[in-house]
Amino acid sequence: MIPETDFLISLGQALSAAALYGDRHPAFRSAADGAFRSLLALLEAFPAPRYSFLESEVIFANRRLRELREWHWSQTLADAGAQRIEVAQGIDREEFDRLLASLVELLDPTSSPAEGSARIDLPHARVGTLAVGERERLRKLEDEAEEPAAGPELEEETQAIDHLLDQAENRGLISLAVARAVVQSLSIALQYGRPLLELLIPVRRNDEYTTVHSLNVSVLSMSLAEAVGVPREDVKDIGEAALLHDVGKAYTPAEVLQKPGKLTPEEWEIIKRHPEDGARIILRSGGQTEFAAVVAYEHHLTWQGGGYPKLRYPRRPHPVSQLVQICDVFDALRTERPFRGPWPVEKIFRYLSELSGTDLNPEVLAGFQDMLVKQGVQPGEDAEEATPIANAQAAPSANADDEALPESEATGDPTGEPAGGPSSEPGGGSDEPSHTPSS
Repeated sequence: MIPETDFLISLGQALSAAALYGDRHPAFRSAADGAFRSLLALLEAFPAPRYSFLESEVIFANRRLRELREWHWSQTLADAGAQRIEVAQGIDREEFDRLLASLVELLDPTSSPAEGSARIDLPHARVGTLAVGERERLRKLEDEAEEPAAGPELEEETQAIDHLLDQAENRGLISLAVARAVVQSLSIALQYGRPLLELLIPVRRNDEYTTVHSLNVSVLSMSLAEAVGVPREDVKDIGEAALLHDVGKAYTPAEVLQKPGKLTPEEWEIIKRHPEDGARIILRSGGQTEFAAVVAYEHHLTWQGGGYPKLRYPRRPHPVSQLVQICDVFDALRTERPFRGPWPVEKIFRYLSELSGTDLNPEVLAGFQDMLVKQGVQPGEDAEEATPIANAQAAPSANADDEALPESEATGDPTGEPAGGPSSEPGGGSDEPSHTPSS
């Protein structure tokens, strides 16, 4: 269950227990404990959650919670004047108990506070009515919610990934519950049937690339998993692994990640650490994380066993790592970066085809291309030819995010002497620096 839904259900259980047994009964205290735990999980994902109640509809920030349509507490809260509930990080158990007690009192039919007043105002929580203009704005969202907006915002999900990267950087581990909640939200977005490319979020600032890219790769990977026949119960696990594939970049300095020019050999060595760093972060986070850790470790290994981290005994990566890598490269190439512009989809198609059977699994790549064709993307429409791998310095390898490298990367020569291109191998399988699209 996603945390924004879980909290409201737990809150409703506490309010029901209070109505049935009173606020001193053990059943109420147990329900209140569960509601507070759910609130803490919610605040891990969303630092300042905001709920609005319009009759039978629940709106979280600017997104309707379809799974809570006809939730009876929505109408009850709205009728009592609790048309909006806002909570912020910093709330403790004592303040939550005050909030809960105030809601119970507010729902008491004998209480009738002044119309339009803010009913509850605590340091980290506020409950009150909606202004007329805000109600009208939310009703428009409600009317439009049957189909998502043309370009997804996913503001809460983006904040959640930023939070995970902060956790990884500062604590060396992450909240897997938050990652699963984000995947659940992305999975719901996929069910609307909109064209897949319209669900991908654009990068607006250089410093948000890792966050947005992680969300996009998760969306693409879940779509591809369904397209190639992965059992439904495994699709979200693949989405979670894809979401966390770059979490090791929390340890990579921003000046290296966002560098507009070529990387030095020293900077390239820093970049190459993120798969191992990511696997360690995930494993330290506990739970059933081995699958995601494998993908984090392997997503820069090529189908023939090259790439990085360098293996003592080359082997093919896990099948899910192969799937995620294709989505990783595709999203990286279609995104504008400080060191290059975005590639047209048709050009990416042709480029990926050049890597088929060497860097990329040809069967999975065929499934990916078929999936996009069914979405209306035709691989032969772009007149521009894909850049030949062996000759062009602009051509990335399958280890995509490292294109801005020293021109010596084809030989790995640390002196920086020109060597004719970013990599002598299509997949960047050698140790030489290569600012490839996906790293």
